[in-house]
Amino acid sequence: MRRPTPRRELYKWHTSAILGGHPEIHDGDPQCGWYRTRLVKGGPYVPAVIWCHQPVDQSGRLTDDEVFKCKIYRKVFDPMTAWTWLAHDPITESAYLYLYQKLEWAAIHEPDSPEANPDFTIQWGKIAPHRFTKEQDND
Repeated sequence: MRRPTPRRELYKWHTSAILGGHPEIHDGDPQCGWYRTRLVKGGPYVPAVIWCHQPVDQSGRLTDDEVFKCKIYRKVFDPMTAWTWLAHDPITESAYLYLYQKLEWAAIHEPDSPEANPDFTIQWGKIAPHRFTKEQDND
């Protein structure tokens, strides 16, 4: 049995992209990391993640093949096909978590907002204008 691929190696492409590098994007070669995308044209951004599932035993050795997995917001996708369009918009893990929590919050507290309905195109004419509080208006 063999050892799992080290995390540093799995996230090497993503780290380079976040630090301003321009690593090459190869079709069918997904890279672990956090991304943002839209589920529909004109929809709000949603978080996406590609990771490597590494089944290991108690000694830390692989018990089966490593497998890439992908989730875009709440939906499971094939990482081989999603990769090429996710690769163009990498984000940090903290930005991923913020975006995910923002959508979850909107689903509960603002069910009519675009973030609560990421499967739909934003209808800009139907969004209520931002209302300032009196304190904000005086600034």
